[in-house]
Amino acid sequence: MSDKSTRKTYIIVDGYSLAFRAFFATQLLTTSDGRPTNALFGLTNMLLSLLDKEHPYGIVVVFDAPGKTFRHAQFPEYKAHRKEADPALKEQLPTMRDLVAALGIPSLEALGFEADDLAGTLAKRAAEQGFHVLIVTGDNDQLQLVDENVTVRMTMRGISDVVDFTPELVRERFGFGPERIPDYKALRGDPSDNIPGVPGVGEKTATLLIQEFGTVEQIAERLNEIPPKYRSKLEGSVDVLRLGKELTTIVTDAPVEFDFTPYEPDAAALDRAREFLESLEFRSIVRRLEPVLSKYVRGGPDGVTTVQETPRVEVSVLTLDASGEAALRGLPEIGLAVSEDGVALSDGQSVWHAAGGIEWLADSGAPALRVHNARGVVSGLGRLGVARPRFAFDTELAAYVLAPGRGSYSLEDLARDYLGGMADGAAGTALACFCLAAPMTQRLTDEQTLSVFQDLEMPLIPVLLDMEEAGICVDREYLSTLSSHLSQRIDELARDVYAAAGREFNIGSPKQLAKVLFEEMGLPSGRKTKTGHSTDADVLGELAAAHPIAKLVIDWREVTKLKSTYADALPKMVQPDGRIHTTFNQTVAATGRLSSVDPNLQNIPVKTDLGREIRRAFVAPPGHVLLSLDYSQIELRLLAHMSEDPVLTSAFHEGLDIHAATAHSLFGIPENEVSPEQRRVAKMVNYAVLYGMSDFGLAQSLQIGVGEAHEVIATYFRQFPGVREFTESIVAQARRDGYTKTLLGRKRYFPEIQSSNRQMRMAAERAAINAPIQGSAADMIKLAMIKLYKSGATGSARLLLQVHDELLFECPETDVEVNGAIREVMASAMPLKVPVVVDKKVGPNWRDMS
Repeated sequence: MSDKSTRKTYIIVDGYSLAFRAFFATQLLTTSDGRPTNALFGLTNMLLSLLDKEHPYGIVVVFDAPGKTFRHAQFPEYKAHRKEADPALKEQLPTMRDLVAALGIPSLEALGFEADDLAGTLAKRAAEQGFHVLIVTGDNDQLQLVDENVTVRMTMRGISDVVDFTPELVRERFGFGPERIPDYKALRGDPSDNIPGVPGVGEKTATLLIQEFGTVEQIAERLNEIPPKYRSKLEGSVDVLRLGKELTTIVTDAPVEFDFTPYEPDAAALDRAREFLESLEFRSIVRRLEPVLSKYVRGGPDGVTTVQETPRVEVSVLTLDASGEAALRGLPEIGLAVSEDGVALSDGQSVWHAAGGIEWLADSGAPALRVHNARGVVSGLGRLGVARPRFAFDTELAAYVLAPGRGSYSLEDLARDYLGGMADGAAGTALACFCLAAPMTQRLTDEQTLSVFQDLEMPLIPVLLDMEEAGICVDREYLSTLSSHLSQRIDELARDVYAAAGREFNIGSPKQLAKVLFEEMGLPSGRKTKTGHSTDADVLGELAAAHPIAKLVIDWREVTKLKSTYADALPKMVQPDGRIHTTFNQTVAATGRLSSVDPNLQNIPVKTDLGREIRRAFVAPPGHVLLSLDYSQIELRLLAHMSEDPVLTSAFHEGLDIHAATAHSLFGIPENEVSPEQRRVAKMVNYAVLYGMSDFGLAQSLQIGVGEAHEVIATYFRQFPGVREFTESIVAQARRDGYTKTLLGRKRYFPEIQSSNRQMRMAAERAAINAPIQGSAADMIKLAMIKLYKSGATGSARLLLQVHDELLFECPETDVEVNGAIREVMASAMPLKVPVVVDKKVGPNWRDMS
């Protein structure tokens, strides 16, 4: 099957499950005559967002039909315990079908079957017809439908937190593939559907049994092979298991008819949708309606034709010969795409194909390339024996700068947005890459973000490629020793936990842990989730003052994670050259920060002794040292620069300890008399302001009352009035413009800042306060990396890693003094109104540096 990015998408929406999520995630809304509408409002927003961002070929909403299903005939207690729906939600359910119809979206339901079954049936048929299927739901039962053709987008909490589940992600989350979800639910039970499961078998045991023995049927056949402690639980439950699997297995051949036609409402449908939404008083959504649906409407008010009806661009592909090569060599820029059998190249009118003889692409005088995902292209060209070329335009990076929170930047979507469509295959990709540069450049210019693209993101490409190629040395022997040490520590902590609890249990099972802490030990319970009492880090942190077992569990979790994520995983990632080569992502973080994967080297904890032990594994090769250069308190310095607060600015100019200076302002005591505890509080307050932390958040961090925290922040703002004025102006700008900007002009958008949901709105306000500061810090270090690369100031040192505000180099022991030139470039990369300080450390490994 072809890659999903090259196929049309058909979206299947689980109507009731998303409406249920929307109801509880959105503040109760009513019309002027008292009709509740919050579930309808949330569902409408989700549908329009799908149409706007995913550009599907078609979309359908599936509903549960009234009455019982075939599962009730098999098991009368099926879903019997479910509470009656909230009356305000029930009142909205009948209107949902009318809402979907008003948007011109088809819907489907069938007596005796659930929406899950219709989703499964349609997904199977759509995949057979060559579509990539995206199922959008709040029901994790549908994860069993995931395969190479079907992605399930799960709303995890509320309606804005979503995860796209692929087969790989299902295996990562559960420890087995999507096809084993029914077996898993049969073993552990499913309280939401009243499916009993096997007594005493929880998440961990169910996972272990599936990994070791397979399906429910195979487990039943191999009972004699199963260890006694598990076998005793399973014996006598075989029939329950088989029934549970039948009940949880989604039907994929329901007797329903459906034509997979394109979504193409006519102009009259747009009017009907507008009228229906106005009747619900969804004024903000009505403003979104036309811009979204005009992409699909035939004969709309602006004469726009549906993207599905736009003819696919037809291209004739020429074989690249000497005359074609000469024609391309004479151009300043060409579009390029790598395919399995060579490359496709386009000048915007013609497309050439070359299977070999393309080494000239790396010549200094060769045309610069317009591509999608330049760093992926470099990898593809490398496999063809072509050295790194020059790049003029990367459509993926341009899309990221224009919409940093979008998350997905497929070329097909961009071609639909700007060109009305694209031809298939590498030829279509090359032609689209060439043709997209002009309209996307114009859009970047209009949005005043062209300099971010041209001066930051594009020049960073070769810098990151060099870093990935360099990699970093890893001491595998040390990691092996550390893994053994961590295993011993895990065992010690487990024994201490058991002693505190009075019995053994699975510490890694939230359900078992909750039972021990809250039922057996009677500790004060925190918030509840739909599956029971929460045992997350925040809850355990609060419990630590009440009983030592909470701190023991926190430590057990930390050590277990360090062992599995780093001590055991890193050695497997070491390449034959003895180095790990991480991959840096430019288009992931909406703040502009870089991220890294395979492995993620930016999340190694540095505040704990054990976390620092992981850093010890990253070493310099013989005759070399590691050199770390780190911006000191850069976000606070940026706050001083942007707010121009006189007290804060003066403190940095005088070279004062900024946290002690803040403590002086907060507590009214001389700086030389500030205690460590007062400095700690001041530091927490400084960063609370940076991150827009609420009174409640600061109270949690400092373990003080909310009222006291409110007064601390109020005192801070009285002492630093410029900071208060700055934060208020940022929130006002975000409300007015919908976005904030960094010092270099990078935009980040905050649509939720207009939300009627107070929690969502407040979260957006907090993020808006931090975005210009964190984004400016990200821009500064990127600019420094580019200037170091272009100036040659690094000398014999090689840049290996960028982690937050730190650059890590490897250099010969004899050339350590090169740090002076590097520090100068970093400190002057983006001049501020306060001094920029760069701290230097040198050492044999990433931990032991001074």
